[in-house]
Amino acid sequence: MTYIEQMGEEMDGEPYVGYFNMDMQHLDVEIGIPVDKVLPGMENITPGELPMGEVVTALYKGPYREMKTAYDEVND
Repeated sequence: MTYIEQMGEEMDGEPYVGYFNMDMQHLDVEIGIPVDKVLPGMENITPGELPMGEVVTALYKGPYREMKTAYDEVND
């Protein structure tokens, strides 16, 4: 958010996290904040675009130790 504010921009949608695997030793995730135009990259910030397609969202409320059930449902 600091970077976006430094660029004089605002969020244009909800932030998201994309999980590309569930290997906790080598976790591969992408964290994104939508904006209405492409911004230049900086340090570990890389601009990108999500292609159109199907997505799944979940809101889990409960004990962390039982969250695997929600992950399993999302991955089916």
